[in-house]
Amino acid sequence: MHLHPPLTPPEHVRLKIERYGARLLDFDNFVSGTKPLTDSLVAEGFILDDSPAHLTAEYHQHIGKPHRTVVRIESQQAQ
Repeated sequence: MHLHPPLTPPEHVRLKIERYGARLLDFDNFVSGTKPLTDSLVAEGFILDDSPAHLTAEYHQHIGKPHRTVVRIESQQAQ
């Protein structure tokens, strides 16, 4: 699936990253491993900035198949 970023990213977003795999990772390894993904979302214009002023992130892991990562970006009111 190919998505196009909005013309102007929302001021504040909630980013939900869900990982489905054979096992659960250490939480800190999982979160740090998503940094390139978050940086790419900023670089491609889906997210204005990855600072706490513009981004609230949630990280969830599940054991399951097919192995995949699901990313959801929701516009939020500034907090």
